[in-house]
Amino acid sequence: MKKSIFAKNFERLEKVIPSIGTINETLKLKSSGFMDLSIEVLERFKNDYLGVYQVVYPEPGKVVPKYKTEQNEFLGQWLDNLAEQGFKRDMFSELESAEGAA
Repeated sequence: MKKSIFAKNFERLEKVIPSIGTINETLKLKSSGFMDLSIEVLERFKNDYLGVYQVVYPEPGKVVPKYKTEQNEFLGQWLDNLAEQGFKRDMFSELESAEGAA
């Protein structure tokens, strides 16, 4: 059986961010030779550089399938790039942030 784009993306995500289920709202990824990457959990996608603004779920119970597919294709490529570049979750920074907020 062929895997859905969602299943493939989740596998890609787990390669870059093990223990994905422990994410609250933000996390940081690191890779030698690259700037740190901060990630926030959002429900919308906005790309100001391209002037693209897509809302997959414009209102409760409604979905725009074309936007959902486009965003998942973009996500798949982005996750592949992160894995190839060696990005890993920075648990130490997250621990420091959590301790500072307490």
